[in-house]
Amino acid sequence: VRIFNMDAEDEGEEGEELQMANLRGHRSPVLCVAWRSDGWRLASGSADRDIRVWDPYTKTVVVKLTEHASHITALAWPPHGRYLASGSSDKTVRNWDADPKAFAVELMQLTGHTADVNGLSWSPDAKVVATVGDETIRLWYPYPKRCALAVLTGHTGLIRAISWLPPVPREAPERPDSA
Repeated sequence: VRIFNMDAEDEGEEGEELQMANLRGHRSPVLCVAWRSDGWRLASGSADRDIRVWDPYTKTVVVKLTEHASHITALAWPPHGRYLASGSSDKTVRNWDADPKAFAVELMQLTGHTADVNGLSWSPDAKVVATVGDETIRLWYPYPKRCALAVLTGHTGLIRAISWLPPVPREAPERPDSA
């Protein structure tokens, strides 16, 4: 996993001076990454079935999560918090307390997809996790019931990603003329 500083003033040969870190440790290709909103943690998921949570400043692994049975295909942190959701080719979604002091506890495992979980995203209020995969979008209440809120169908092909619309102000700004 390479981290680049895009604010750097001088460009080095082939961008060498822009590179801040080269984080090594996975035994197979890295398939997904996710930054925590405060910038203090970076999670990486790999075909080696491991999730590594990095301190990007010390370039060290602070937590290694190893419960998935197949490739890690999706990672997401909630807007504010220390929990990390992961999706996998093992058709499961897991939520972790990724704080090293909590000993990397798995908080939940959600099942229901019939194929790889390709993407996931926390709602802006961090109350719902949306997951995508097998032509469905699944909405989950991770706490306290750990149950499915809804299964949205209608897609006729593979869904690879999902994102939430951020909260819109009550009075939306005027649209530009070119909109």
